[in-house]
Amino acid sequence: MKIIENLLYAFVVVLSFALTGIALASFLRTRKGKLLLVALAFIFFLVKGVILTLELSFDLLGQEGLLIALTLIDVAILLTIFFAMFKS
Repeated sequence: MKIIENLLYAFVVVLSFALTGIALASFLRTRKGKLLLVALAFIFFLVKGVILTLELSFDLLGQEGLLIALTLIDVAILLTIFFAMFKS
């Protein structure tokens, strides 16, 4: 089961990295602030995936620390998407 978890988290990291690149490229092409916020949300997903992958491999934060870190990242993702919706 651990192998499947690692593969899924690795997939999230790769997908987040790719989507961040696409969002940044779109921002550079159009200069729309919304796309920069979307890229930031994808960066948060990337950081979350890296933290999860490292935690599965090295147990750096412990369960409580991991839950706090992931919850804070989730809040950052939600707020970033919220602000992107209202950015003109």
